[in-house]
Amino acid sequence: MSANNLIGSAPYQVPTNADLGSMAFQDHRYVSVGRMTASGNIAIGTSAAVALTIKRNTGSMIRLDRTDHADVDSTFDIGVSTDGATATDFAFFGGSTGLKIYGNAQARFQSLVGINVAPAAGVLLNVNGAIRVTEDEYLQFGGTNNRIGGGGSSNSFVIQTGGTERVRINSANGIGINRGSPVDSAGFGDYIDFNGGGGSAIYFRTNNSATEYTMFGNFGADGYIRNQGAGNLIINNNGAERMRISPSGNVGIGTTSPETKLDINGNIRASAGIMFGTDTDVSNTLDDYEEDTWVPIVQFGDANNGITYSIQEGQYTKIGNICHIYCKVALTSKGTSTGNMTITGLPFTPGGHNWQAWHMPRTGTGLHPIIYRSSP
Repeated sequence: MSANNLIGSAPYQVPTNADLGSMAFQDHRYVSVGRMTASGNIAIGTSAAVALTIKRNTGSMIRLDRTDHADVDSTFDIGVSTDGATATDFAFFGGSTGLKIYGNAQARFQSLVGINVAPAAGVLLNVNGAIRVTEDEYLQFGGTNNRIGGGGSSNSFVIQTGGTERVRINSANGIGINRGSPVDSAGFGDYIDFNGGGGSAIYFRTNNSATEYTMFGNFGADGYIRNQGAGNLIINNNGAERMRISPSGNVGIGTTSPETKLDINGNIRASAGIMFGTDTDVSNTLDDYEEDTWVPIVQFGDANNGITYSIQEGQYTKIGNICHIYCKVALTSKGTSTGNMTITGLPFTPGGHNWQAWHMPRTGTGLHPIIYRSSP
C-alpha cells in the first residue's frame, strides 16, 4: 500500500507511511492525530511515540465511562487540569465519591483508601501489611518539618520535629534524645542517652501536677535527684525499703521514721574514723570503738603463787585510746605471795605513764571500774 492510499472513510483517513515504517492517523484536515510505529509504540495527539503516549491540551486524556451502571461512579478520568489541579498536574479522578489524586495544587487522597484491606471509616489510608521507607527517606506529618524515617542509616529509626532530629533508636539497643549518635558510656547494653545544651532531665508527674513530680537529671557536671512534692524520697532494693529522706531533710537507714539528720537502725562502720562538730584536726578523729571481755589476774607483790579463784570476770569498752575496764574477782586462796595487790592481764598495753587516777575497792560485789589510757 502506497503512502497516498487511505483506509476508512472521511473525515478520518489512515495513510501508510512507507518511508518511516509506521502508520499515521489523520483527521479530515490531514492533521496527524496519532501514530503507530513499526516497533509497536503508539502515540495519540502527538507524533512522538514511546510505548503509549497520549497528548491533549485540555480535558481528560483517558476516560472510562460507566453511566450505564447505577452502582459505580459514572466516569473515571486520568490526566485532567480541572477541579483544583493545575495544568502541570497529572491527576486521577473517580467521580464524586471515588479516588482523587493529583499534584502540587492539592496533593492528597480525596477519599478513603485501603491497601490489601477494605477502607476503614475515618481512616484515609488503611494498610494491611508493611510500609517500607528507604533509609534516606521519611514519612511526613503535619508539614515537611515533622517526619519519621531511617535518618540516613539502615539500622536507625529517627523522629524529627521542626526539621530537627529529636529521637534516634539505633541497632545497639540505644535511644538518643537530642543526640544523633547515642553512646553507652557505662557499658550497660540497653540505654537512653540524653543530650541538652545546659542539662537534661526526666520528669515523673502525678496527674499532670506542677508541684508533685520526681526529676532525674544533670546540669553541667552536677547530677540531680529531685522530689518536688512534700513527701519522702525512698530508695528500695531487693523488694524492701533501704533508705528514705523525709520532707524535713532527715535521712533514715533501716527506719521509716527518721527523727534526726541521720537516723540509723543498725550498726555503723567507719574505716577512717568520725569527727564531731566543726573539728578538722585528724588527731581528734574517733577511729576506734570496741567492747569485749578480758581475764583479770591478781598478784601480791609481783607474784601470784598459790592463788585460786571462785570468780574471775572482766569486761572492757574502748573508745579511741581510752579504755574503760571492769572486773570482778573472788579468791578461794590468797596463796603465799605477799605485798601490794595488783591486777594484770589488761586487754591493751598502757600507753607509757599517761595513766588516769583509778580506784578499785577491795570489798563489795559487782564489777569495779578502772580507767586507763592505752597505747595509740
